[in-house]
Amino acid sequence: ANLSSPDVEAVTKIAGNHRYSFPIPESAYVDGKAHTVYAYGIDSTVTTLTIDGKTTQSLLTGSPKTFTLLVATPPPAGGSSPLAIPTAVVAKPTPTPTPISNAVPAITPTPSPIFCRILNILCPKPTSRATMGYLDGIDLTTGRAFGWTYDPDASSESISAEFYLDGPGGVGHLISRVTTQSASNDVNSAFKIKGRHRFDYILPEKAQDGTLIRDGKPHKLYVHGIDTDGTGKTNSPLTGTGKDFTLNATKPTKICRRVFIIFTSCTVR
Repeated sequence: ANLSSPDVEAVTKIAGNHRYSFPIPESAYVDGKAHTVYAYGIDSTVTTLTIDGKTTQSLLTGSPKTFTLLVATPPPAGGSSPLAIPTAVVAKPTPTPTPISNAVPAITPTPSPIFCRILNILCPKPTSRATMGYLDGIDLTTGRAFGWTYDPDASSESISAEFYLDGPGGVGHLISRVTTQSASNDVNSAFKIKGRHRFDYILPEKAQDGTLIRDGKPHKLYVHGIDTDGTGKTNSPLTGTGKDFTLNATKPTKICRRVFIIFTSCTVR
């Protein structure tokens, strides 16, 4: 976009060249057939066309448009004819550009965040993606459960991991919810993300409803990653969840003390 645009500037309160003019190549499209042109605005703040699976470019309002360019009719012998169609004449009259107003345009698909900020409009919220993660293991001596989880829509933030006994969420017994807070260089490197995404949790004696965990009987542990959107619809069970474990009851620590009592007998003479 390299043309002045006073009307755009007046509405958006910004300065600069924001209009464009692009001649459609005759060699490829002057064939008398219908074609469709799509125009996108490219976000200048990023260097890639997608980030975390989301597009950084926006389809312009009014796009796409269908057009037909006619093949030129050669003039008859003896001179030019005033009825001859010039090269690359659009079959239908060019529509008058839609005047810019303060009305919120209909946007398809979801525009980029910078586009929404410039026009001060409310953009649709992108679909929330499911959490990811892995229950690495359970130490059968200490009862330590460890692994990692993160939300692709908020990849630098720590999220919660929810623990259930003998069934997934909604079926099993809720044990607890903990926040990922340990360093996760391997996870960050693999997924090109930042933040603390690992958890370490010592399983207690009982679940929140009183069901015994450390009773010397076989159980299964289920862990869910909790999505930051707060809806609960994309709280996904971690890969590797449903691990078998058996933990014995924690033995009480005995504290023994030796007490020495010295009796002294005195006689008065």
